[in-house]
Amino acid sequence: MRLLFWLALACACSTGQGPPLDSALDGLAVRALGPAAWVPGTDVVIRGEAFVPAEFGLATLVLRGEQDGVAAEVALPASFVDYGRMRVAWAGGVAMGLPSDDGQFVGEAVLEIVSGAER
Repeated sequence: MRLLFWLALACACSTGQGPPLDSALDGLAVRALGPAAWVPGTDVVIRGEAFVPAEFGLATLVLRGEQDGVAAEVALPASFVDYGRMRVAWAGGVAMGLPSDDGQFVGEAVLEIVSGAER
């Protein structure tokens, strides 16, 4: 029961049709996501810059792509560890919304943060 990931990384801040973007999210950048293989119980670590605690913005790791040729998109809650790390508690592919617990996922990982100023 192992899922291998090949991902392109990106980050996004909500830009909606409302107030201007929260400057607390300036400089937000995703640099790495690991480990490469995830099994139930894996702490997936997102490394980057300018991450914010939950009171300043709710974070979601969105995976878009294909798992063994089947289209998949899942949104996973991410927890603040420190200003350079977020984490996702991986419960397994099917439990997290993917088609299978085993296989290879190829796609992109986007860290979305909705600012507290926009909620």
